[in-house]
Amino acid sequence: MNLKNETVSHSVPPARHKRRKADAAMPSADPTFLPVPPPGPRSKAAIADATTRYEARRQRVAVTAELKEGGTLIVDPSHDDRRGWQNQLLDAFGTPSNDFTNFALQALGNALAPRGKGVDAVRLNAGLAIVDGIRPTSETEALLAVQMAAAHTLAMECMERARMADTLARFEAQGNMATKFLRTFAVQMETLARVRRGGKQKVIVEHVHVYPGGKAAVGTFVQQQPGGGGGEFEIEGQAHAITGPDALALLTRSVRSENPERQPMPDVAGDGKEPLPHARRRPRKWRA
Repeated sequence: MNLKNETVSHSVPPARHKRRKADAAMPSADPTFLPVPPPGPRSKAAIADATTRYEARRQRVAVTAELKEGGTLIVDPSHDDRRGWQNQLLDAFGTPSNDFTNFALQALGNALAPRGKGVDAVRLNAGLAIVDGIRPTSETEALLAVQMAAAHTLAMECMERARMADTLARFEAQGNMATKFLRTFAVQMETLARVRRGGKQKVIVEHVHVYPGGKAAVGTFVQQQPGGGGGEFEIEGQAHAITGPDALALLTRSVRSENPERQPMPDVAGDGKEPLPHARRRPRKWRA
């Protein structure tokens, strides 16, 4: 796979592997050098707990990349199982299509690349970790994941520029752009959650206080959303559900006061049964 002038292809030479030599911890020649102490009991427990969670996490797909002259990025698998690596990429983008994977990977690389430079393996692997961590189940969710990675990158870039701004006007401009990208990221998160739950919102009521003589409406309510859409609200936690017209009458009897000496509140549902006066106004006479 290579990325050249916004082009992605799986037709590449065999995988190339580069082993990085770990920097050996060499003691300092400074006589004042003090060795690092070993972790204490609490640190050891935290390390063991973190190691257990780390080993239980799903490994993210990664690539090895080499940037050539002219902006060509040669992308190869991070292991010798090329077919398995391609399946990892397909699964990371939630699609069986190689063409869509190339398209999404190209968009991700272009969004993460610094200005005037090509994307490197570190940035590309970080973006792939974001997409793979979201676990898209379709091409639509994969596009949202790529957009979220791009929005976060741009927000961080604007925040860095705001910190380096030498004038108040530039600081405000970059800060406003960072705020917009951060809000966009939050909207993308909510959109992804809404897509995955099918447009439904589930509200769980844990504590419902119903005084003697009252009724609680427990059931499924539909709230109209802007634009004509609706979302179902499922309220749980009660043994019986009231449906139909009774669901609108939460209190149909008198509500007792906490002070037994006081009089109960009037039954508003039963008062005022006489007909209401005509609400129409008299027609106005307009002078010619």
